[in-house]
Amino acid sequence: MSKNLKLVNVGEGTTFRVLLPKSDRHPEIHPKAQKGVKDLKRSGTILLIDDEEEIASVTKMMLEFNGFSVLTAMDGQKGVELFSKHVDKINLVLMDLTMPNMNGEEAFREMKQIRNDVRVILVSGHNEEEIKNRFYGEGFAGFFYKPYGMPDLMDKIQEALT
Repeated sequence: MSKNLKLVNVGEGTTFRVLLPKSDRHPEIHPKAQKGVKDLKRSGTILLIDDEEEIASVTKMMLEFNGFSVLTAMDGQKGVELFSKHVDKINLVLMDLTMPNMNGEEAFREMKQIRNDVRVILVSGHNEEEIKNRFYGEGFAGFFYKPYGMPDLMDKIQEALT
C-alpha cells in the first residue's frame, strides 16, 4: 500500500467545494430552450417577489422573454407596497415563501386584504404536501418548487391564469 493513501473510516465522507467566479453575462435564451412550453397568454404584469437576487434576475428574464411585464421586490413588505401601488395592473404574483421583513404567508394575507381575487403562486424549497396542508383553503393559485426551468414555470403560470 502506498504511503500517500489515507484510509477513511466508514461513515466519514469527503466534501468538495467548487468556487466559480461571478459572471456579469446573462444566459442567452434561444427558441430551442422553449421546447415543451405550451401556448399561453403572453401579456400582462407579474409581480415577482424573491429575496434571492440571482433567482429574481433569471426569473424576470424568463418572464419578460415570454412577453410579460415584470415588477420585482426583494421582500414581502416591498412586494405588498408594489402590489398596493399597481393593484389594477397585476395579473399574477410569483412569490417566495421564506423572505426577510415579511414572509410569503404574511404578504399573501396583506394582498388578499387589498384585492381578494389576487392570484399568487408560492415558490419554495419546502415539501409541497406540507405547504398545501398549511395553506389549504387560502386561495393560492399554485405552488412551485425551487429550482425551476422555463417550461415548468410557464406551465404553472398558464394554469394560474386560466
